Amino acid sequence: MKKKLAIVFSLITSTSFAQSYVGIEGGLGFADIGAKDTAQTLANLAGQTVGYKYDRATVAGRIYVGTAVAKDIRIEAGYFSTGNIDATYSTAGASAKEGYSVSGFEFSGIFKPETSPFLFKAGFHSSKVNGSGSISIGGTTYAASTESSGTGFLLGLGYEDKFGEDTYWQTGVTYYNKIGGSDQSATLVGIGILKRF
Repeated sequence: MKKKLAIVFSLITSTSFAQSYVGIEGGLGFADIGAKDTAQTLANLAGQTVGYKYDRATVAGRIYVGTAVAKDIRIEAGYFSTGNIDATYSTAGASAKEGYSVSGFEFSGIFKPETSPFLFKAGFHSSKVNGSGSISIGGTTYAASTESSGTGFLLGLGYEDKFGEDTYWQTGVTYYNKIGGSDQSATLVGIGILKRF
């Protein structure tokens, strides 16, 4: 998958089409890591109430390249990455923590009418979830890590406007299905700039 996406990057960046572009954006990534269910599972095992708190979002970023292939139609390839979304759990005499981050490659087709600032995109991603966890009991901490990868589809909606010569600002939201091949999804909300060449 990475090799195929690298070929796409090479084809896009080497094209002489007048509306090729490169962009970068930053924002927030939202995902539900199931902290409530985990807390209930721990409570059932411990036979007592488990307190918990968790992050709803973390920092996220994306870089991408693209080109117009027809009127109002673009293709785009990119790489995205997030910080950790963490959850902590506590009960009498013990505590636990888990955290997950996501990174991956994406490829999409984009519909952007010349007469409208709005754009719509659909495509697929190949992503990886890195997880880490620890549990502390009586002053002793045990740690573990995990990793999963897989593919899924993506859907997005954005707004784009010009603010300089061949330079545009863009904001949008993208939904990623089956992150890391799991049943979980993620949503990235970002703002950034792109440069046409």
